[in-house]
Amino acid sequence: NKDMDAEKSGSPPPGPRTELEHWRMRMQKITSITEQLKTRECKIVFGVLQAVTRVNHDVAPKSRQSVFNALRRWKQIDISITEAFNEAKDNVKYLTTLEKFIAPLYEGSPNSIIDTLPALMNSVKMVY
Repeated sequence: NKDMDAEKSGSPPPGPRTELEHWRMRMQKITSITEQLKTRECKIVFGVLQAVTRVNHDVAPKSRQSVFNALRRWKQIDISITEAFNEAKDNVKYLTTLEKFIAPLYEGSPNSIIDTLPALMNSVKMVY
């Protein structure tokens, strides 16, 4: 039984709360990464690397090309980080709108769950 395994491992059972918490944690981790990349130190490193790619007779063309390739790869990674952040942010935004309907699913009586379902389904429709 998956629920029993989750209880034994200390992790919460899968469900709406778990999904919302997953996206909140993901957004927090990606935010931390982006904040680190905005530091003065990172900007200096990127500036130096970009300067190396400019025409400079002191730097061997092969080395300059390697740095250029690394910067191009970095830009691809930066785009991926931005896309991942936007995905997490959007998911947190939409799942948070459903949060008030989640509590009755965990704590409510069968009748209160039934009463909550139409509003929950309407909110899900609004998200999609």
